[in-house]
Formats: sequence, structure tokens, C-alpha cells
Amino acid sequence: MWLGISGVGFWVITAMVLLFIAGPPAFLSAVSESFTDEVKSLSYLLGFYILFSAPFDWLGGYELPRRFARSVPTLPKFVSHWLRGVIGQSLVLLIAGLSLLAAGRAGGRLGAIAAAAAMMAALLASQGWLARCIGGLRTVTTANLEPYDQMLARWGLRAPATTLFEVTDPAFVGGIVGWPGNESLVLPATWIQQKTIQQKAGLPALSTEAVAVQMARRIGVTERGSRQRGVMVAMLWNLTGFALATTLPGAGVTNSAELLATACGFTLWSFIGLLTLPSLSRPGVFEADFFAAQHGVSHATLEQTAATLDQWQDDEPARSPLVETIFHPIPSVQSRAQQLAANNGEPHGAWQAARVALFLSWGCFGFLSRAVHCNSGRPELWVLFPGD
Repeated sequence: MWLGISGVGFWVITAMVLLFIAGPPAFLSAVSESFTDEVKSLSYLLGFYILFSAPFDWLGGYELPRRFARSVPTLPKFVSHWLRGVIGQSLVLLIAGLSLLAAGRAGGRLGAIAAAAAMMAALLASQGWLARCIGGLRTVTTANLEPYDQMLARWGLRAPATTLFEVTDPAFVGGIVGWPGNESLVLPATWIQQKTIQQKAGLPALSTEAVAVQMARRIGVTERGSRQRGVMVAMLWNLTGFALATTLPGAGVTNSAELLATACGFTLWSFIGLLTLPSLSRPGVFEADFFAAQHGVSHATLEQTAATLDQWQDDEPARSPLVETIFHPIPSVQSRAQQLAANNGEPHGAWQAARVALFLSWGCFGFLSRAVHCNSGRPELWVLFPGD
């Protein structure tokens, strides 16, 4: 948590300094540039982004997991995976920045806002592909899903199109990818193949029933519209922030210096989202639990599944209400158990809105998505964040 606070705080303070005190670096032109000059300026900027992110990435992806006996690659493997991730993300940010500048010159602020919306739509549609490219994930096609299909059928459910990714990070839990209406389910292949990366790290494995529970919950967030609401909230939040950022002093969308000021303003807006959007995301988790319970999954099974996944991620089964409200889009195991026991009617939320907004912020040239505590230094989690 302190790593996340430090990383996010560094970029927020940097954005404030650049926006209100220092102004743009000298290598960014304050006049319209040629395409080659724009590529050069944005490449320099992204190079500094990689450089200043590197200490946080090393701490989050290598040093802290190693110190606390978590699953961690060797240092050479960590460096190679990290380089692949930062190069992939930087290419996406470079394309986004060039697109925003081209649209801004052609259509002004409205043109750039439309380009940001188009970039986010493209990111959402290609999320599974980007997860493979940036995280180095491999698709597994040989696993047998029949036991899970049979269990889902007993609950009156049918599995959606499912893709399995081979991963090394126990915190990877997959998710739902694709544009609303054309979603598919992503799961770690280790869940299905019953491999032991979790057990090697001293972590419990998921049972067959627990994997089916997770599939049922994700069917629920799609059928009940919670995932769709999460995507819409994330896109509207980012578009609003980008539009506001372009109006700040020194900001705009016609040259790289203006774009940096816009990105700094958007980074401050994303920070506000880190504090507010979790309040919409947490009810989405409760909604998924409610759906599974409605279809016959016992409360004990839901709680045990949540507890196991929590050990793979934050390992924080109970939190103070204040800490959870401010920092966590995924409610604690204790909160989820209390919500199930309370039986206060059907919850309605925006599933993963906070973390989808961070991923889609790439389309607005945002810099906070890799700084949060759940994925710092872990490229397998940069596109598909940890979840419930």
C-alpha cells in the first residue's frame, strides 16, 4: 500500500509541478511540429516516464515480492518481462499521443476528445490481445472445461466464450474483455490445469467448484449489466477529465507542450478517480456475489473462494472502513461476508469501473495506471488488473 501511495503521489506531485510551476521541459516544442518532431518529443517524454517509473516497478515487481517470499521471477527474467511491458505500453501511449495531436490540429478540442473516445474504444476491444502482447501471456487451448460447464449447468448457467492465459503471477485472475455485447471471459490456465504456482508460493489452490463459482459470478456481472455500467462509467469519467484538462492554463491539443499540460491535468483527474470510483466498483463485487448466491452457490463457498483469492493478492481479509473506502475498489472478504449475511436486497454497481478507467486512461495519455499498488512492476497485470 505504501508503494502505491508513493508511486501515485510522485506522479501527482510531478503533474502539479509541471502544470503550475515549472512549465513544459525544454525538449517539448510550444509550437506546431512536424510529424517526425512530434514522434521525437513524445518519445523523449515517454523515456522519462519509463526512467522515473523504474524504481517503483523494481520495488513492486521484484524486491517486495522476493522479500516476502511471494512468487517472483529471477532478476534477468523480471528485467526482460518488464522491458517487454514498458515498450508495449509506451507504443500504445505514443500512438495515443500522436492521435490526440493530429485530431486536435484538425478539429480542435472537440476533435481531440473524439479521438480520446475512439482510442478508449479501441483499447477496450483489443484488451485481450494487448494483455498477451504487453504481459507476455500465452493462450492455452488444450484445457478441459467440461467439469466447469457441468457445474454451471446445475446452477442454471451457461459458460460464455472463454480464453485461458498461461500466467506466472498468482494475482492474475483474468476478467471480462471486449466491447459490451461482445464480451468473452478470460481465466488463468493454472486454475483449470491445477498447476501449482500458487502452492509453490505457499498459497492455497482453488477447487473445481471455486473456479466454477468465479465463472458464475462473471456471468452475473454481464447478465445484470454491472460490467457494462463499469465500462460506461470509466469511459465517461475519463472523457470528462480529458475535456476539462484541455482547458487548463497552458494545456491544449495542438503541440507536444500543450499535450503534456493536458496529460498533467488528466493525471490529477485520474487521482480523484482513484478516490471516488472505488465506491461504484465495490457494489459491483457485491452484485456478482448476490447473483451467484441466487443461483444456488452457498455463502460458505463464496466466502472461501474470496478468501483464497485475497491471499493471492492483498492478503488483507479485513480492513478499516476508512481505508477500504479510500483505497480499495475490491471490498474485503469480511465486507463481502457481511453483505451476503445482511441480505439487504439486490445490490447494483459498476463492476471494475475504477480499474477499467485506469487501463482506458492510456487513450487519454494518462500516467497513473502502473503506479497503483495492485500492479506496480507487474506487466502481466497492467492490462487486466487484479480483481474479485
